[in-house]
Amino acid sequence: MELLKGAPVAKELTARLKAETEKLGTPPCLAFVRIGENPADLSYEQAAMKRLEKAGMTYRSFVYPEDIDPEAFYEAFRAVNEDPGIHGVLLFQPVPKRMSYRRLAGLMKPGKDVDGMSFYNLSGIYTENTAFAPCTAEAAMKLLESAGIDLTGKEAVVIGRSRVIGKPVSMLLLSKNATVTICHSRTRDLPEVTKRADILIVCVGRKHLVDERFIKPGAVVIDVGINETEDGGITGDVDFERAKEAAGYLTPVPGGVGAVTTSVLAEHLLRAYRLCMEREDGKGDGMEIRIRYLSDQIDRLEYIGGKSDWIDLRCAEETFIPAGEMRLIPLGVAMKLPEGYEAHVVARSSTFRNYGIIQANSFGVVDESYSGDGDQWFFPAYATRDVTVRVNDRICQFRITRHQPEVTFTETGCLGGEDRGGFGSTGLR
Repeated sequence: MELLKGAPVAKELTARLKAETEKLGTPPCLAFVRIGENPADLSYEQAAMKRLEKAGMTYRSFVYPEDIDPEAFYEAFRAVNEDPGIHGVLLFQPVPKRMSYRRLAGLMKPGKDVDGMSFYNLSGIYTENTAFAPCTAEAAMKLLESAGIDLTGKEAVVIGRSRVIGKPVSMLLLSKNATVTICHSRTRDLPEVTKRADILIVCVGRKHLVDERFIKPGAVVIDVGINETEDGGITGDVDFERAKEAAGYLTPVPGGVGAVTTSVLAEHLLRAYRLCMEREDGKGDGMEIRIRYLSDQIDRLEYIGGKSDWIDLRCAEETFIPAGEMRLIPLGVAMKLPEGYEAHVVARSSTFRNYGIIQANSFGVVDESYSGDGDQWFFPAYATRDVTVRVNDRICQFRITRHQPEVTFTETGCLGGEDRGGFGSTGLR
């Protein structure tokens, strides 16, 4: 059995980052945003601070009491994201249940989202078009890469389906041409499933869940779990002493994925810094997006630069969706994006919940299959019961992205009015 230690990978990556950081005019700065004094959060924060210092980077901590009012925290979190002196933001999760994760994810600027919590970055994992994947998921992949393990055609099993690790690492494995199975608390005969795996990644937060009975002889086992022991130490989701009898490669806890995770965080911060510098240099500025409204019944797009992250898109014409079927809901605008820009689109969950319909096929980048060449946009939806979507109902939200530009819209006409032939003018800066 060969140990997959994180320290050599982290050391090499940190040295490269330090060399690159020394060439910069000012060092990248990361904001740690934390609610309360969770020991696990404090431990990770201290480790990450040390890693950033080794890479020549800086940081600031924003700590809030457990009983902070949600609205006050949302406003504080927005201010951290808007601070031009901060290049990356790390929000410790989970946040208190009284707070809206969805709202916080919407407030997070994708270009500063170094741990991949924003909707843009999470959806990008599925389209292989993302700025930042969650650090721990990417760290697991770097360990596999460091060992020279070719994932093509290999059977990979992930135990755990969390938004932070399980789901994203599954997509990253798939992007490397592995055949992926995701297991969870409802999986039947778990050892029978995991024993098929050439690559086994365990990330459920259950002490010593996996032992030699779960492992195919010679398999690669990546233990992402962190659990406290009786003596105040930490151990993983894998019973190391028993698992090493079957595994070909095995990560220790501590000393495995965790060390690489903080290095990936520093790597993401450097990339975020460069995105911020590109914005300040004006790259991508001055582009014009031309917009037209397809009906005079459609409310105009509402966006206040720097104040709102998402823009509503509304239904253009009454649309009936039979139960059990999918339909493309016609949206009330037409736009053609300049080369290099993308429109990231997500469903409005409240509207869909009220209607009893679900998004049938999420897409992060609007392409010709949805928008045509400057023509009308559509949004795919699947109905769980007969549904009639009304004109002007809010269906989805979008943002135009290229290094997170700010967008302003100025209307000059609509197809339903007198100026039937013209596109409105939209300034993107």
